[in-house]
Amino acid sequence: MIFKLTGVLFIVSACGFAGILKSKELYSRIRFCDNLIAFFQHFSALIRCSSYNLEEIIHCLDNDNLSFIKYFFTIDESVSFYDKWKKSVIENVYLSEEKEILLSVGKELGTTDIEGQTKLISYTIERLTQLRKTHSENYNRLGKVYRSTGFLFGFMLGIVII
Repeated sequence: MIFKLTGVLFIVSACGFAGILKSKELYSRIRFCDNLIAFFQHFSALIRCSSYNLEEIIHCLDNDNLSFIKYFFTIDESVSFYDKWKKSVIENVYLSEEKEILLSVGKELGTTDIEGQTKLISYTIERLTQLRKTHSENYNRLGKVYRSTGFLFGFMLGIVII
């Protein structure tokens, strides 16, 4: 009997943990949008206030929370800025909406004057803010559902086993 109870406890814990992981996945999308918004806000400030080129600005903003930026610098120097940006986003960003926004901004970066760049980045920040709001609503709506469902499924399996 003690083995059954231990097994049931293990199953409830495992299912609950799976629900928590799914909930954290939703939360990580919010955090990724926050990191992108902060990155582009700093990017815009550096465009206005410095004489750096795009790669130098990105190097100044090297961010541990954005893996595609780290990967950007591992690509061969002879490749154009957009090709490096595109490759780093495609290989390191797995969220479709964020990937689409990053690819569209990367395509336009460096093609206009400073005013055009800051407007592009402001528009990108607005899009990311809206996406963050959507992710936040999803988390508020579904996060608790995933956690509760995981534990309830574990309890259901436990009852079936006992």
